This record gives sequence, C-alpha cells and structure tokens, in this order.
Amino acid sequence: MSHTPTSTAPSGNVISVSQQTAQQDKKPSLTGVRIKQRKRQAQAAAKFEPEGRSDDKRLMRKTDTASPGFRDALLLHLSLLPAPPSTEPLVAKLVQAGSTLEYIKYSEQLFELLFVGGLLQPGGSYLDDKRSPVYILKTDDEITVEGNGESGGGEGWKDGVTGMVEVLKRVIQRYKYLQKPLEENFLPDLLGYLAKWDPASRAKLAEATALLILDLQCSPRCLQSLVKDHVVKDGVALAFLTAFCRTYLTKQTVEHLGGTIRRSGLKDILLVFPIQTRDRKHLEDHFKQENLPAINEWYAKIALSEMKEQTISNVARMLGDEESNEQVGNSQLDQADSRSSSTSAISRMTSLFPRRSYASGSGKD
Repeated sequence: MSHTPTSTAPSGNVISVSQQTAQQDKKPSLTGVRIKQRKRQAQAAAKFEPEGRSDDKRLMRKTDTASPGFRDALLLHLSLLPAPPSTEPLVAKLVQAGSTLEYIKYSEQLFELLFVGGLLQPGGSYLDDKRSPVYILKTDDEITVEGNGESGGGEGWKDGVTGMVEVLKRVIQRYKYLQKPLEENFLPDLLGYLAKWDPASRAKLAEATALLILDLQCSPRCLQSLVKDHVVKDGVALAFLTAFCRTYLTKQTVEHLGGTIRRSGLKDILLVFPIQTRDRKHLEDHFKQENLPAINEWYAKIALSEMKEQTISNVARMLGDEESNEQVGNSQLDQADSRSSSTSAISRMTSLFPRRSYASGSGKD
C-alpha cells in the first residue's frame, strides 16, 4: 500500500531562500531626506535657468505667467518704478524684492542687472536682449528715448553713476551678505571684461569702482584684473586706471589713493601700461597730459623710496664684503645713474652719495 508523504512545513506564507537573501542584502535608506546642493554649484546653475522657479509667488499670481526666473521677477519689480526713476524708489523696490527673491543665491545676476543691465555669458557678451530699466552703463540717449515713451513724463534717471552707487550701498547695508560676492567675485570678473565695453562705459565702471571702494569700503583687490594681458592691450587698463584715479582724487588725497593701490596688490602702476610704453617717461607724460600731476609726484616719491631701500641694502652687503668706502660710494653712484630716468632722480641720489676721493680709504672726515 502506497503512502504519500505529507508536508511538515508550518502553514502560512512560505519564504524562499532567495527572498531571505534579498531581504538581508537590502540596505537601509533615509526617506524624506533631501541632499543639499553645494552653494557655488547652485549659484552657477541658477544663473542660466531661463524659466527657473521663482520664489516671488505674489508676482507669479499677479502676472499669471508660468514660473518666471529671478531675472524676470526682478525686472517686473523694476518695471513698477515711478517715472522719472530716482534713488529712493529704486532702493525701496530692491529692498522689497529682496524679501521674496533669493539675493544670496542670485547675487551675480543681481549685480549684472544693476551694473550692465542684463545677464552676461562667460566672456562678457550679453545672454539675450532683456535689459533693466536703470543700470550704471545706461547711456544718456537710452534714458532720453525711454523717458519720452508712454510711461514717460519726459525724463529719465538723473542721478548718474553716483546715484546708482548710492542705491547699491543702501541695498548692501540692508543685505550685508551681498558685499562679499560683490568684491570677491563680481568686480574682478567684470574688470576682466573691460575690453568688451566702449570707452564711455569703461569710464562709468571706473567711477563706480572708485566710489564703491571709497563709500562702501569694498576691497580694492579687483584692480588686479587690470594687469591681465587682454585688458592691458590697446591701453584699456590704462584708461580705466586714469578714470579711477580722477574720481578717487575728488574725494581723497593722493596718499590715500596710494594706500588703496598698495592694498589692491597692484605692485606697480606701470604694469597697466602697454608693454611698448612701460617706462617712467611715458608714465609722466601720460598723467601730465591727463592733468593729474599729483600722480607723478606720488610715483616719484615711491620710486625714490624704493631706490633708497635698495641702496641701503646694497651698501650693507658691500660693507659686509669688506669693500672700501670709495668702492661703495662710486658703485652706488653708477647704479643710480643707470637706474634713473630723470635728472631730478639722479641729482637726489648724487646728494646722498657725493663723489669724492678718499685719501686713506678709511672714510673718516
């Protein structure tokens, strides 16, 4: 008689060996946790989001459009400025926009709109044709045309570069985190694009940079961008520095300007001259022609001070080598004659080391 074996497994769900292995290999996961993106990476990606998400929901409801980007939302704020635009309403609109828009994330876009009027691509070209109604580089012709338009009142922005710098100053005083990206990232990059602008625009940027350093206490290290080869070429950097110095000297002394140039890390203002004119004579001729004699006087003092320090160092070295006093004096005179590019510098050095003969070689009178 056959016997069919019955199963001894317990009743209920039967778990196979493969299912048990899969459950053991399954790694734990955190649900609902969002990985935070790096700040720089978020800012870089946000700049070129043409239809990115806007946090200004009030504007989105008002215009009934699909998710305008930061630039479009800010331009919408600025389009509500009364005509003619002036400093106080512009500051109020920017402060109001900052309460809803992410200035800390879109600081580069914000400064591009306020300085050059639109977004810039790498290299300094405009990304598209959208422009802010008010910005530093806006020409008088553009202001007149818009002022005579439908929203017009027949007038436009009358406060000039000084008024826009005052606007930037007050907005940054309200949102203090904006100063660091302005002085460390935006201004150095913008000055690297100087060759892209016409001379009038470069003069406005120079005036704005000088006023920001004076009034907002921005770091002058952005001036290091002036020594880049493509900026030095064709006298672009020299024209910018000249306009910068002219604006600076209307508010401060040449000694204060010298301290700012020293803190900027710009080792020598001769470095902004094209290489074929990089000498003392062309420097003096240029600033004399630009009616800035104070720059020549300051530079002469700096050059003389450096010559004195070098002379003292050389004399100490030669005396350490036990050379005679006559050799030391004549050697320094020869070096001074070869270094000096003007008669005044030579005469000053000669007064320090008058040529004379030493009877005993002891150097005592």
